[in-house]
This record gives sequence, C-alpha cells and structure tokens, in this order.
Amino acid sequence: MDTNKLINTLADNLTATQPVKPALQASLQWGGFATIFLAGACGYIGFRPDMMEVISGSAIMAEALLFIMIGLVASYVALDLRVPQSPLLFKNKGLLAVASLGWIGFIAYYAVNALYSTAPQEHLHVEDLLHECIVELVAISSVLSVYMLYMLKKGATTQRLASGYACLLACASFGALAMRFLCPNEEYLHLLALHFLPVLGLASIGATAGKLLLRW
Repeated sequence: MDTNKLINTLADNLTATQPVKPALQASLQWGGFATIFLAGACGYIGFRPDMMEVISGSAIMAEALLFIMIGLVASYVALDLRVPQSPLLFKNKGLLAVASLGWIGFIAYYAVNALYSTAPQEHLHVEDLLHECIVELVAISSVLSVYMLYMLKKGATTQRLASGYACLLACASFGALAMRFLCPNEEYLHLLALHFLPVLGLASIGATAGKLLLRW
C-alpha cells in the first residue's frame, strides 16, 4: 500500500481548524452577550415597577453580584472543558463545586427565612410549574444556553456531563438575575420556589443534555 497516497486521500476532505479562545476570554465574551441580552429582554418584558428602589438598595444588588459571579465561574468551567480533559481537572472541579455550593447556600438561606418568616406567604400549587416567573426564567436561560452551546461545539469536550451542567448553571444564574429585575414579588417562598430552585433544576437537566448534545 502506498502510505503517502493514503494520507493524501484522507487529508483531501479535511478542513483547517482554528484553536478555541482561552476559557477566560470566551467566558467574558459570553458574559458580555448575556448582559446585553438581559438588558434587552428586561426592557421588552418590562422592568419591575420599583426598579429605582432596587438599584439604590444594597440587598438585591448584592444578590445580583453573586449571580453574576456564579454565572461567570460556571461559564468559565464549561468553556474550559472545550479542550479535551481526562480526568476532570482539580481546578475545574473546585470552581464547579464553589459555584454549586454558592447556590445551595443561597437557597438554604431563603428556605430558612421562608420557614420562620411571620409574614404571610403565597400558597403554591402544581399549576405554578407554569407560573410566568418560571416560564420567563426558562426562556431567558434557554436563549443564553443556545449561544453557550454554539461556543462549546467549537471545541471537543470529553467531560460532557460536567460541561452541560456548568453551561446550564451559568445560563440559569443569569436567568435568575433577570428575574430579580422583572418580578416585584419579595416573598421568600415565591423567590425560593419560582426563582431559585429552578436554577439547580435547569443545571441538572443541562448535565443530561450535555451527554447528548456535546458529542463529537
């Protein structure tokens, strides 16, 4: 067999590839897109009536900063995993754990407040799974995930489950950020059930979706 001829034949159908951007640069690029999209989405849907009070207040803005930080950390991990890694690097394990624990701790805080709050809380029912807050959160997160998926498909991750989880955790974190600027309801139970718990639910779905969509 003529080895050179075989190599030339196989190479004829190949196209040139470009190296992917460094994870930090790609994460900031995605974060910039997410910020612009959230501003447009909130403007289109309509900011909450007390938006000026929200901006001047420290509590919700501190939450917003937390969501942004978790979202960027998770997006960094997802985009860093575009480069084949086996096994999952300790650095990315640690960052993903920090992002996840950040949400778990935040949710636990709201759960305790909802449990011991003396203020009246709204009653939630099964049909609230289609509550407009969840619908808007899922819709916003989905759009962000499409762009993230486009960026991820430029690489070749070998950690599809972790990459999918990190991707949806990042997108849902920014989705939760948008909901704080859209929904004026400040009841602990409402925020816990319809704004924050769905974030971890979407991230779990992302882990499953990653195994299917990030094949190469």
